[in-house]
Amino acid sequence: DGGLIPFLLRSEGSALAVSVFAASPGDLVGPFAMSGHQVLVRVEEIHPPIEGDWDALGAEVEASLARQGVTDAEFVHWKIEMERRYPIDLGPLEELLGV
Repeated sequence: DGGLIPFLLRSEGSALAVSVFAASPGDLVGPFAMSGHQVLVRVEEIHPPIEGDWDALGAEVEASLARQGVTDAEFVHWKIEMERRYPIDLGPLEELLGV
């Protein structure tokens, strides 16, 4: 997206994510190998995690989804996190969705 890397999730398995979350907004981190290139990343912002149960967060989540739907990248990150947290077979769901 013109050099913009969308949001990242905290992940110990990703050198990029580890470096970004150890940095502060405005810091330059890298270089990282991406798509055959070496890139430097400037951290623009880090959002604090949103925590709570559905009663506390449901209205905010629904309003956010109404403003902007789920992107492919968000779905991929969600899927990775769910597979990490809950060892279940998402194959049937992926087949149903054509993923």
